[in-house]
Amino acid sequence: MAPTLLLINPAMAAGTGAHGPSLRSGRSLADDGSPAETGPRGRRHKRRLVHAGGAISMEPLALAYVAALTPPHWQVRIVDEVAEELPDDLEPDLVALTSLTITVPRAYEIARHYRQQGVPVVLGGVHATLVPDEAQQYVDVVYQGEAESSWPALVADFEGGRLKPRYNGGATSSGEKDPSLRSERGYQLRNLPVPRRSAYGRSYLLQLVSASRGCVYRCEFCTLWKMEGGRYRVRPPLEVVDELATTARRRPVLFTDENVFVDREWALALFREIARRGIRRSFAVQASLDVAGDDEMLVALKESGCMTVLVGLESLNEESLRAMRKGVNLRIGVDHYAESIRRLHDRGLAVSGTFIFGYDGDGPDTFRRTVDFVLETGLDIAHFGLLTPIPGTDLYDRLAREDRLLYTHFPGDYSRYDLRTAVFRPARMTPEQLEEGLASAAQAVGSVGVIVRRTWRTWRATGSLLMAALALGWNRTGLYRRILDGTSQQATTLPRGEQTT
Repeated sequence: MAPTLLLINPAMAAGTGAHGPSLRSGRSLADDGSPAETGPRGRRHKRRLVHAGGAISMEPLALAYVAALTPPHWQVRIVDEVAEELPDDLEPDLVALTSLTITVPRAYEIARHYRQQGVPVVLGGVHATLVPDEAQQYVDVVYQGEAESSWPALVADFEGGRLKPRYNGGATSSGEKDPSLRSERGYQLRNLPVPRRSAYGRSYLLQLVSASRGCVYRCEFCTLWKMEGGRYRVRPPLEVVDELATTARRRPVLFTDENVFVDREWALALFREIARRGIRRSFAVQASLDVAGDDEMLVALKESGCMTVLVGLESLNEESLRAMRKGVNLRIGVDHYAESIRRLHDRGLAVSGTFIFGYDGDGPDTFRRTVDFVLETGLDIAHFGLLTPIPGTDLYDRLAREDRLLYTHFPGDYSRYDLRTAVFRPARMTPEQLEEGLASAAQAVGSVGVIVRRTWRTWRATGSLLMAALALGWNRTGLYRRILDGTSQQATTLPRGEQTT
């Protein structure tokens, strides 16, 4: 009988997945592995299986890559707890989970369930890569970094009965001194497999394509450069376009690249090849704000099918930008943010902007100023979140040194690291003021009347009904509900860098 691999993208809250007492506790795990309360300051949040984007569901691309790298004689099933319950009748030979910090309590709970049945469990993703020693206590194998270089070796070791406790797919954060635990060379982004989307148990509205990996910047809050060591690698444009052609024509695509504008000539070649091949897909990209000053790039983006550009505006306070090491924004200047948004709108491109509340330069007036900016500039999609010190980042280390962290009983307290709970002491307001300010800002930009007006402006700026519908979906069912209702199960794009799997 063919061996079976079960790949799981865990939900945010513990006890929301498969049936059975061990997986339906409704609580997260405390630092000793026992059930613990969830939510800020002991409040129990209502949890429901929805996506960060609300109605805009997003595929777990990393698991589709793992599935594609698994030998063809294996049966592979992907279960995305964000969108479906984990069936209780599965009998896998090997289980592998990915997780972010916010989802790792649930991942540990699932791992315990299968390990009690004698099934080996592998944990990868951002959290396992940055906090491997903790993760090792809850799983059989910790996988750090990308799947391409070491996952086939892991499967071969499993088949040979010689699984090792650690595998490194090129992560630079492991700190391991034993070179045998690291891949022999950095994997070059050529000839990547086409993600095995047939292993999904459902379809998704938003499809993902990865054209490059890594980031050259050093933002204090970001996990990505801590894992990648500042490496930035690109795929050949022809290979990216070939993969893009395999995606469903009628559903939008998000390029997962942290910043598609790092290598300008490569990016121009990519988008021009999409246009030349006539690959008619509506897509979104992430880029640094300086892309707005490059007319040639904006033309290439629009002609190739780009609908929106996601930029990390992060703050309207230059003191906060300096603290987070957001040099590219400081060079442009906060006073020029509005002009940059106008330039993108002039090219028919929508603008999605991320904002982080809670840096030391932020006071109680920060929220009103940000709301006014969003409404005055016609920012099409707003991503708000609280500054969240993810373990393994420079931000976490600094706040720990300053004795400002409020919740460190891990892994149970990871359930609080949800981008809307104040998990540290802000400098110029109380934790309660920080949470209340976030809620008020979300209410101000996400109420029904405001959303209708914002959606109309998006349609006027872009001429795209699809883009207007996506903006409506995110602004009302994603941001609004995640903050005010507390129903999101999947981490959002704030802070940037914690979205990498």
